[in-house]
Amino acid sequence: MAKDLAELKSKEIQLKQDKDYYEFQLRELSEIDLENIHLSDLEDELNLLVNAEEIRKQVYISAEALSSDNNGSLELLKQASDSLESVKFPDEELNLLKDRVISLKLELEDLAYEVRNKSDKITPDEERLAQVNDLVNSVNTLLLKHRTSSIEELLEKKENFSSLLNQAENFDNEIVALQNKINKGSKSLTGLSNKIHIKRISKKGELEEFINAGLKELSMPQAVFQVDLSVSEEFNHYGQTSIQFLVSTNKGTALTPISKVASGGEISRVMFLIKAAVASKKSIKTLVLDEIDTGISGEVASKLAGLIKGMSDHSQILVVSHLAQMASRANAHFKVSKQENETTTVTLLERLHRQEDVLNELAQMLSGTQITDAALKNAASLLSE
Repeated sequence: MAKDLAELKSKEIQLKQDKDYYEFQLRELSEIDLENIHLSDLEDELNLLVNAEEIRKQVYISAEALSSDNNGSLELLKQASDSLESVKFPDEELNLLKDRVISLKLELEDLAYEVRNKSDKITPDEERLAQVNDLVNSVNTLLLKHRTSSIEELLEKKENFSSLLNQAENFDNEIVALQNKINKGSKSLTGLSNKIHIKRISKKGELEEFINAGLKELSMPQAVFQVDLSVSEEFNHYGQTSIQFLVSTNKGTALTPISKVASGGEISRVMFLIKAAVASKKSIKTLVLDEIDTGISGEVASKLAGLIKGMSDHSQILVVSHLAQMASRANAHFKVSKQENETTTVTLLERLHRQEDVLNELAQMLSGTQITDAALKNAASLLSE
């Protein structure tokens, strides 16, 4: 959440810097009633207003052609109707034609009236022409400026500027809300961290005693192991506790972080004892120790193997080792080897069932590729322990 707060504050600064720009854009888009404008209708009206005089003229001519008393269409149609009306001979087909001419005359009278009426209504309106022309130009200018092709897209732009402006004006509330949330979470985390820290302090001496006793068993009688716990202001993976494992490997030397002073063998022993301490307090069914004996040999390796053997009474221990002293204590033996072909390398795991095979592998660990009689005797002695 702290990262979110930092991002929010950064965004707030940028938004407030752009606030004047958003206000200007929103004001410009709000000067026109975009919600109630149809550009195509405006353009049609503008075309009518621009050409009003010519349109009125042509409509008037049309009205004259329809209704003029001097050879107008209506006058001619009246003459045709009167002529047919004067015919008195009964003829059914002729009567039908007469009825159609009369109907056409009536329709033409109505049409002529509407055309004349439309002609009277079409009058040049310079004021309205200026208004519509300005409005169309303003809309087209906005479309071009915002790189849009429709009023709908301009409305989307307007909504977006309004939203950004609202964010810029309401960031303070959003930041305060997030800060309160962070403070509440920090208070909760601090409480949990304090509980964990107190518990660590209560267990610190127990762990130190366990590891210091183990170091003596593993031929480091002068070594001193200590856990340094300090409270930091910042939270980390361990709460608010900074944890360091300190060690003094020789009498009179200062306690120093283990990674800076210990040798490979010393680190291996401390790491094993830490794992052993964890295993003794938790129900760990399986524990994997990958080359935990790195850097040690001889008597120390035998002692370490004995401790691991003891741990196997209540946990399954899988040990990867190159030391015969370590491997000889196992209840089951597996040989790990590698095979290469043209494209890849395959790791093989082979269970050694026969005592003879186990003996040969231990002897090879002791003497190398060439297995000697002395190595076989030594391996047999290790297996008998």
